[in-house]
Amino acid sequence: KTLCTNCHGADGVNAPLPTARAFGNGELKFGADPYSMFQTLTKGNGLMGPQTSMSPKERYQVIYYIRETFISAIPSESRLLMLRQRSINDGSVSNTSSSEFSTGRLPISTHFKSC
Repeated sequence: KTLCTNCHGADGVNAPLPTARAFGNGELKFGADPYSMFQTLTKGNGLMGPQTSMSPKERYQVIYYIRETFISAIPSESRLLMLRQRSINDGSVSNTSSSEFSTGRLPISTHFKSC
């Protein structure tokens, strides 16, 4: 944990280094899927060198932690667009502002279709 938080920050939002990615602030530069993240940890990128001190199992544990703690809470742009289109098509969110879509704060009716 210390290895990552020194540069990326403990809270996922405030990275101590200006060039380090804050995991809680949007998309990851080289992809947020497990394979892309594994490649980033294995090969490094830019200022972050390869994490050779970590076993493959430890790298996947870090990836799981990052994805579950920070990334799963951030709605992806494609998911927001899909939800917005679904809402427009079924008429359930006629008064939803664009700011609600950009923040991910959508009415509950957007997430569930009525039976």
